[in-house]
Amino acid sequence: MIDDVLTLAGRWFRNFQKDNGLFHYQYDVRTGEYSTHDNIVRQIGCALAPQALGMDDVVDRLCGAIESIVERQTYDGRSIRIIPFDGLYKINAIALYTILLLNDGKNDDVDEFVIGMELMEVDDSFLYLYYVPKQYNKISGYATGEVLYALAKHMRATGDDRNSETMQRVFNRMYETCIDQD
Repeated sequence: MIDDVLTLAGRWFRNFQKDNGLFHYQYDVRTGEYSTHDNIVRQIGCALAPQALGMDDVVDRLCGAIESIVERQTYDGRSIRIIPFDGLYKINAIALYTILLLNDGKNDDVDEFVIGMELMEVDDSFLYLYYVPKQYNKISGYATGEVLYALAKHMRATGDDRNSETMQRVFNRMYETCIDQD
């Protein structure tokens, strides 16, 4: 039964991938209508399952769609790559895309994404959810977990420990404020 479910899941991903490489974001089974909204964070997160199923063609098509919208910017004097969505640049989209690339062994493709995540540390050791514009910026706990995972995965894959101090500060702050100590 498990193999049947995995096969069905793979067919679902293949059937729900649009010509542009993105997935249909929402489908209303009652009306048969698809949403035109393509939440980029969920698009990238959605690709982790086909990746685990070995569906390289599906993942490659999504990565092609993501790469077509990636922007390179200078932030605090350093070159970073960011993924725009609805005029915002969410740090968890960058974290999930970094994880996707690292899972695929594309360690050299993530450096400017990793730099961008590191630069989002706030003075009190939290991470901003958005790159720009600053007026929309807020602190995010769930995105911080995704970023910590991406940075740790990057360090393990490459041996590059430049983010270890950032990771430790953010981890300590998250542990103090977000983890039940009982």
